Amino acid sequence: MIKNIEALRRLLGLLDMSIHEPLEVFLIGAANLIARELLSRETMDIDVIVPPEFPRHVQEAVARIAVKEKIPPKWINTMPSRDARFLAPGWKERSSLFYEGEYLRAFLIGRKDMVGLKIAAAFDRQRSDAEDLIAMNPTGEEWAFGQEWARNYDANPDWPRLIDELVAKLKERQRG
Repeated sequence: MIKNIEALRRLLGLLDMSIHEPLEVFLIGAANLIARELLSRETMDIDVIVPPEFPRHVQEAVARIAVKEKIPPKWINTMPSRDARFLAPGWKERSSLFYEGEYLRAFLIGRKDMVGLKIAAAFDRQRSDAEDLIAMNPTGEEWAFGQEWARNYDANPDWPRLIDELVAKLKERQRG
């Protein structure tokens, strides 16, 4: 569904034209990496962090766009918003503006924060998250920041060790 930066901007533009109040969203996941032109794989949704009260009219606009464009009804995935409280302090300040329309402003959360999220996701979920990390080609500083954040993501006493092992393997893959 979303294969490149143009498709991403187009969908954000459709959303901007369909709402009538200011809204800020923060892109994470594959859409963030597509916006940075670091990823060539397709994603089925745009993972976002949104305000706690995601306006009803925006939800309705998302549904209308889905019908009109023949795309999945949850093409805007707000589920990551519940995890925003776990992000490292200053994540909003490390974000950068990607899209600015009349009502919609879409930011990309910073690379360091993305590395942390992708490390946790690579352990918890899918192989594609590990591939995304390799595509990001993190710097030593980004690996360290992301690893430290990811070590504290889960309360399981084994979690930090498991994260350290995963990061060591991913860094080895990155080196080739």
